[in-house]
Amino acid sequence: MPRINTDRTSEIDRAIGAALLTIRAARGISQSELAERLGVSFQQIQKYEQGTNRLSASVLVLIARELEVSPMTFLGEFFDYDGTGDCDILKRLANAEERLMQIHTLSRTPVRTAN
Repeated sequence: MPRINTDRTSEIDRAIGAALLTIRAARGISQSELAERLGVSFQQIQKYEQGTNRLSASVLVLIARELEVSPMTFLGEFFDYDGTGDCDILKRLANAEERLMQIHTLSRTPVRTAN
């Protein structure tokens, strides 16, 4: 019977946590704000983002809803795609959305002119 490799699982937990941090920050939502929305402490959000605590499927779905992304945004990199599937499209949309957020942030930055 196959066994779960806990080293590999921890690597996945850290990658999902890093994605959570990136998406949360891109949305301009603090750890405290997300924690309040979910009914957990901000320390719990920190632990999720660091990969110290593992996200259950139900918590991942709730977080994805709060951040207005698909759960596959967090999981897509762990699957092989041929570039034609829904998950690949979602990943490309998430990347495009992140770039648009960066452009939007830049467009609100005042432009200095030489005097």
